Amino acid sequence: MISFHTRLLIQALFLSGLVQAQVSSTSNIVGFTTVPIEGNPTGTRLNLNSLSLTTNIDYQSAATGLGTNTIIDSTGSWVEDAFNGSNGVYYLEIVTSGGSATGAGAGTTYRISDTSIGPATITLNDNLAAGISLPLTYRVRKYWTLASVFGASNSAGLQGGTNSSADQVLLWNGSRHQTFYYQTSGIGGIGWRQTGDQSTDAGSTLIEPTAGVVIKRGQSSTLNVIISGALKTGQTVVTVSQGYNYVGNPFGAGMTLASSGLYTGDSATGLAAGTDAASSDQVQLWNGSTYTTYYYNNTAGGWRSSTDATTNASTTSIPYGSSFIVRRLGSTSFSWKMPQHPSSL
Repeated sequence: MISFHTRLLIQALFLSGLVQAQVSSTSNIVGFTTVPIEGNPTGTRLNLNSLSLTTNIDYQSAATGLGTNTIIDSTGSWVEDAFNGSNGVYYLEIVTSGGSATGAGAGTTYRISDTSIGPATITLNDNLAAGISLPLTYRVRKYWTLASVFGASNSAGLQGGTNSSADQVLLWNGSRHQTFYYQTSGIGGIGWRQTGDQSTDAGSTLIEPTAGVVIKRGQSSTLNVIISGALKTGQTVVTVSQGYNYVGNPFGAGMTLASSGLYTGDSATGLAAGTDAASSDQVQLWNGSTYTTYYYNNTAGGWRSSTDATTNASTTSIPYGSSFIVRRLGSTSFSWKMPQHPSSL
């Protein structure tokens, strides 16, 4: 299993109270995580990562009105285009809906297309989820990008070079992985590039809050990448579609198969169970060299691995800092409501 070591400033809250100065009215608990990108002396190594921290909260408030794809906030104090356009790409997260942290749509996120004043309105690229209602609270954050995570000039220290010689960052777009690398010379100049396009700067490529970040390292040494940001709190919703879904654990703590919320007993809201791995939706966890497949056995009444139908695997860990695959066999999607980890925050 890939190991990750996170040092969150929240630790100081329990040790000396130092974090209190870092917690603003937006509940922005900040910290940093050290993500080891492991190498392989004899070839390449795949690292299935997640970022574990979000970007800092830029704005948090309560909505006073809702539209099909708009949030109206009569107390909004932003300027025109504060969260779009030349200021970068931002997203809005529903924190509570109908006054509840687990209400309809709580934990869903939406890319912001426009921010206006008079009245203060945030317009979203997509419609709000069904059932979202007032009272409602929300947060606004900027997306992570390749440049903000690894540095516009690759300050993180990934091996640069050409598409074939550089370390690669793979991001899932819903149907396939897109491959990025840091180009150091040649046609197209220096900077982040996507395979197949040597000239276009790819540093602004967005990394979704729950994205799995796969890094293919071709060096023998382990590289420690340090990321600073905010601790993710609250329920998080991920759409699980037919086929393979590459998901990252967005929290600063691990979870288990049992605590993940993936199995609900209803295939319309969670994974479909079966009598074996072939007849069930699957969770595939990377152990550093291969995937181990898990499923919910509706005969035994618990999580099992594909190679052991007897042992209860409910306590199998999904570590913080890791990503994994959720494989959906059926044609319908569901909204996975991922409970906050740790639940004590």
